[in-house]
Amino acid sequence: MKNNYWSEDEADTKIGKLIVTMRSFSNIPIGTVGKVARKYGDKNKWGLDIEWVFVHTKRLPLTDSFSKDEYEEFLLEID
Repeated sequence: MKNNYWSEDEADTKIGKLIVTMRSFSNIPIGTVGKVARKYGDKNKWGLDIEWVFVHTKRLPLTDSFSKDEYEEFLLEID
């Protein structure tokens, strides 16, 4: 998979958005809800960190990092 990234302005517009997984990956089941917690990167190459919300469990917060391509392939914004 080619890893494209956002500009800083594009990444800033994603922070705080709620998302849901469209398929399972990395021990994250399909339908898991997460929130865009922060951006990472520099200059014009920014990715996003997603903090997962696990309902009905006492799991510690889990965060995964996503490029623009990964975000668009695996996640769906719900707000």
